[in-house]
Amino acid sequence: MSDHNSPLCNSSHLRLIINADDVGYSQIRDEGIAECIDAGSVTSCSLLVNGVSAKSIIIARCSKVSLGLHLNLTEGCPIGSSYDTLTNEEGFFRGKFGFREAIANGKIDSEEISEEIDHQIRTFWKLTGQKPTHIDGHQHIHVIPAVMKILAPQMVSNAIDITRIPHERQLNSCHWLSQTSRSFFESVIDDALVSKDICLKNGIHFSDAFLGLSTMGTNMSIRNLQERICTVLAMWKEKQPKNAGSTTVMPWLCELMVHPGYVTGNIGGCGIGPDEFSQSNERQHEMEILKEMALMNFYQKHSIELTSFKTLF
Repeated sequence: MSDHNSPLCNSSHLRLIINADDVGYSQIRDEGIAECIDAGSVTSCSLLVNGVSAKSIIIARCSKVSLGLHLNLTEGCPIGSSYDTLTNEEGFFRGKFGFREAIANGKIDSEEISEEIDHQIRTFWKLTGQKPTHIDGHQHIHVIPAVMKILAPQMVSNAIDITRIPHERQLNSCHWLSQTSRSFFESVIDDALVSKDICLKNGIHFSDAFLGLSTMGTNMSIRNLQERICTVLAMWKEKQPKNAGSTTVMPWLCELMVHPGYVTGNIGGCGIGPDEFSQSNERQHEMEILKEMALMNFYQKHSIELTSFKTLF
């Protein structure tokens, strides 16, 4: 993890967590994620507790992997109610950009954020009978510094000490990204770097490396994934001891964020219907790529150990 002296670092291999976001968004997407779990191509999941299929998640499948909370403050209906600033006039969250604009302008009450975080953690417990192995954020909302300052102490009080810091390095080398996507991802990385310090001060862990911004939807291909993972491998090797004859291997953990699943129809979402991304074939494209045997062979060739967050406890 982020601290190499942590007991969480006990492997001599580069370890890769493949985390599927948005479990609970729709039944058909959940079925696709379950197939990836069975195929061994997904090792961890994050649950949207306000998703329409959250109450019918396939717990038996999810028990094979880590299951964390996908904190949602941007899409659909909140778990709590009667918010004055966190939601719009219709009672829905403000959206990915609407939330960011409102919180930047000081228009969202921090107490309402705290209350909704608490509701979502408690709802996770009720749905699954266990605490989240980790907490990350829908549309990276958790790393907005004003949110992380609220989230981090609540994670500590609930004995949840793993999160996601979506700092994907060398993003400039990803020539396939559109300028619009690149600009948003760069803003996410800026937020993540600030939130990284907040997490460290609160004893919250995160992976040494992160991938997934550059390989979402149609940008996911065998070639792109291999290229990005090789970038992490190169960084990992640079961190190894340079002493001649040294047999010490410094462990590294990388999280790969993915969004697999079958195409969502008219039924899905978080209370206001599914978005365009879920109704396109991009989710199914990711699912099919992740299950390719060429990827499994690649992991084996480079001695990459697939693991999950729950093995780190």
